Amino acid sequence: MPPKSFTCYVCGQEVSKPKSVMTPKGRMCRSHEGASEILAQKQTREVNKLKKQIEKPKKQKPKETLEQIVPKCSCCGKIGIRQDDFYFRMSVAMSKAKLSGILTHFLDPDFVNKIKPFIKSPDVKDDRELTCLFVISTKENPLVNKHLCYDARFAADMLGVAMVCPGCLKKYQVKVPESKFGKDIPPDKFLSSLHMLGAVVGPVIEDQASGELLAEAEKN
Repeated sequence: MPPKSFTCYVCGQEVSKPKSVMTPKGRMCRSHEGASEILAQKQTREVNKLKKQIEKPKKQKPKETLEQIVPKCSCCGKIGIRQDDFYFRMSVAMSKAKLSGILTHFLDPDFVNKIKPFIKSPDVKDDRELTCLFVISTKENPLVNKHLCYDARFAADMLGVAMVCPGCLKKYQVKVPESKFGKDIPPDKFLSSLHMLGAVVGPVIEDQASGELLAEAEKN
């Protein structure tokens, strides 16, 4: 197929695109007067455009740090915290309630309502700490594996576990696995171990609780 040709508006000769230049009036041969100036202007514009593209800083998406990654339910995407972190927050909340003059325990019928105002940390703005995400085996619970959202499927396939909120546990009728902690230990030794654990962890929880109450008081 022959190359496309154009008619020079100056001399009327047929001319190809590489041997002509575009002007407001139409194409003309590059040999005519004024063609070299038009070509020079065109090249200058292209060079300036290229320079702007090179010099223009690319907007880089900030990388998420581990602190910025919020745990979510693998089924519905609701934000929360892992069950071990949740239990720690519950212990801190109980200590904060105690320091504030509110006494309660796990068997108290009004336990949740009493400690709920104390669960959240002062530096956490959302409600993630109010939702416990239970770690569930996807192999032992095929129903959970069936309802995993797209983003959580890769991690679940790789690790064999998923983090599931109480709402999805109830919806898909999945039981939280029972803790095996202390099952193989005689009752007297188990209670002794709990006392020792409380003696070690207790001061840490109390320090955390008093620090949070002080930070909340300074904010208010």
